Amino acid sequence: AAAAAAAAQGPTYVRKDHSLASITDRIVAEFDEANVENNVSAVQTDGGGSTAQWAGNVAVDSLAERLGVKRRRLYDVMNVLEAVGVTERISKGACKWHGATRVANVLGKLLEEAPAVIAAAEREDANTSGDASSLKALACRLMQHVGSTPKHAPIAFDACVAAMKLGGVPAPDAPGAHGTGALAGAARRLHDVASILIRIGVLEFVEREGKAKGRGELRWLGATSVNKRLAEGAAGAAVEKGYGTGAQQAALERAAAAAA
Repeated sequence: AAAAAAAAQGPTYVRKDHSLASITDRIVAEFDEANVENNVSAVQTDGGGSTAQWAGNVAVDSLAERLGVKRRRLYDVMNVLEAVGVTERISKGACKWHGATRVANVLGKLLEEAPAVIAAAEREDANTSGDASSLKALACRLMQHVGSTPKHAPIAFDACVAAMKLGGVPAPDAPGAHGTGALAGAARRLHDVASILIRIGVLEFVEREGKAKGRGELRWLGATSVNKRLAEGAAGAAVEKGYGTGAQQAALERAAAAAA
């Protein structure tokens, strides 16, 4: 009886299923070529997964409803994916899925322009805050900072925030409500951007011993890693520990059934 009642109430809300990183995985799964119900272009590629460009435009509001996530959070992820070259905004409520077809060119251009962007930021007044109004803009700037380190060595997240003049990174021993070193404002938004870039494969998180959780370093992986992640499609989703019964796990089960 209890199971019947739960089923009648619909899917259980699972907080991790609504994190930006989890939504990123679910978007990639949605555009997996194995997802024949929604694959409007019916493309078949050697690499499989979500690497191919889809024909037609994608109604973002309808996608949010299908995935069961808030439109605002879906738009946040789509804006970051556009910075990587995976998607492209066509109109206010529609985008195009390019998959891996433009990623190398988009990331290559970002890194080519990085020295000028970083130099301009360094010339700004130290009290001037960087632009945090657009997640796409934040994603571009973060990729330029991380991707421009010598030999793609890891760079501290806090160092990126400081270089981008975003503020909002209190010291771990700061008094008051932020005594734990919690992020605030634009720095919090940049952390959200980083979580999406990590899940799509552009960056890698390197956690150092003794650092506060989530306040480690970022390493550039680039287009090859993005292509690999998209080729994995739904099967590449990371199942969050303790949240394996949510929509994320359901996406994995659908992918396994399609491959069987």
